[in-house]
Amino acid sequence: MKPRSAVGMAAETRTGWKFLFPAILLIALITILPALYALGMSFFSWNGLSAKWTFVGLENYRKLFHDRTLAQAISNTALFTLINVVFKPAAALALAYAIESVTLTWLRITYRTIFFSTSLISAAIAAMIWAFVYDPNIGFLNQILGTQILWLGDRHLVLWSIAAVGIWQFLGQNALILAAGLQSVPRELYDAAEMDGATVWGKFRFVALPHLRSFIAIVVVINIINNLKAYDLFKVMTDGGPRHASEVIATHIVKVAFEKGELGYAAAISYALLLVTLILVVVYLYLTEFRREERT
Repeated sequence: MKPRSAVGMAAETRTGWKFLFPAILLIALITILPALYALGMSFFSWNGLSAKWTFVGLENYRKLFHDRTLAQAISNTALFTLINVVFKPAAALALAYAIESVTLTWLRITYRTIFFSTSLISAAIAAMIWAFVYDPNIGFLNQILGTQILWLGDRHLVLWSIAAVGIWQFLGQNALILAAGLQSVPRELYDAAEMDGATVWGKFRFVALPHLRSFIAIVVVINIINNLKAYDLFKVMTDGGPRHASEVIATHIVKVAFEKGELGYAAAISYALLLVTLILVVVYLYLTEFRREERT
């Protein structure tokens, strides 16, 4: 078989770019250009209604360090993200291992479908359902416990209550990703571990877990990104209350932009959030995946 000539390969490359061009153009129109537009906006003062844009340079970014509500929102967002990054992957891993341990195929598929179905519910609908569950007077949770706890009205409980909803909603999605990782573990390794007298915990610790590191990294990264920009749950359930106890960066951005009419400052907060998210993701991947590859 004769190798393809450089001319033939160049022609194929040009053909490939022709097919890719519509998709690249669409991505540029709906993502890249608006992102650049918002970046430019962050250097101006604009109320979103007038035609006048006032150039303020880095003033919007300097305001970040003097915004007390933003500081509270950052603290709440960090805690909310930490709760989800710690508890959700751990619970999802246990759930995935339990599901994959089921021997009957049809039952295993049924369990996957049931637990994954919660992630198909929109965040707004999930928030409305759980707001009713948390209702202090007629809520399902207080009726079971026989209490009248203000789950969404107590500033010490509200963030944990909303975090529980986030864990419930996407637990199945995370478990499905980790279940795919468990399926990639060769059966022979489990059989060898059983012959060596390994317990269920031993098989999980020394066989399954080493093969799941990349999948766990994916789950953690997804949770970091999604929870840092969480909005729907907080908007519907509390709108940042009580007294900013559940104010997160996304709800603060929306209020700054559309209630205060400071779109330039809102754009600056958005880009600061983007920068922080990128740094966290890169640092996490370096400490887990890249360092592990260097050691191997």
